[in-house]
Amino acid sequence: MAKGAINKSFSTCNRMQPNKMIEMRLVDGPFRRLEGFWRFESLGEGACKISLDLEFEFSNSLLKIAIGPIFNQIANSLVDAFCKRAVDLYGRN
Repeated sequence: MAKGAINKSFSTCNRMQPNKMIEMRLVDGPFRRLEGFWRFESLGEGACKISLDLEFEFSNSLLKIAIGPIFNQIANSLVDAFCKRAVDLYGRN
C-alpha cells in the first residue's frame, strides 16, 4: 500500500477451503487487526463470482488518515489482480 511518501506492506496467513473460500488473518503489517475472506460462488460451468470481504483496523491514526480513504481502492485492485491472474492461468471460458 502506498500514498505519497507512505509505503507499507503486510502479510497474511491464508487457509483455503477448495472451491469455496480463502480465509485470511494478519501476520504482520500496519494493522491492529486485519481479517477477511475471498469467496468463490459458482455461476455454472466454467464461471464463478469472486468477492473479497475485509475487516480491518489500522495500528495508528496517522495511517488511518493517510491510507484509510483509499483502502477500498486498494482492496478493489487486489480483486482485479486476482481475476486477471485466474484468466492468465485458466483462460476465459
